[in-house]
Amino acid sequence: MPENKKYNNKLKVIKPYIIGVLKGFAVFSILFLFTALLMYKFNIDNKALYYLIYLFIALGGFISAISVYKRVRGRGFLTGVIASLPYSLLVFLLISLIMGFNMSGNILIVFLLTLSGGFLGGVTAANTKI
Repeated sequence: MPENKKYNNKLKVIKPYIIGVLKGFAVFSILFLFTALLMYKFNIDNKALYYLIYLFIALGGFISAISVYKRVRGRGFLTGVIASLPYSLLVFLLISLIMGFNMSGNILIVFLLTLSGGFLGGVTAANTKI
């Protein structure tokens, strides 16, 4: 049975993005669950850790962009932004499920944070030897 070369080439291009998005989402999910556990265990008000979740969202985009840039190379900012787009959709779906699809204006902040985290991650990876 002959191999489909077009399929293999597309898989080689898409695979780094999938791995990078999953790494960034794993970082975000672990930090998010750890924060939820801390809030539950110590009975902390949710306003105290409100901005920390935004930091975790941007950090996930940052990790995603660095991971993708290591495998793809190219322009740092563009690679970072492209890598953070599917990550932002995953975070949007997770937050939608948690909030019961009752969205507010804060979801725009989530998209901006993921894109800026990806932008900074791509630029950082391009300008350093990580």
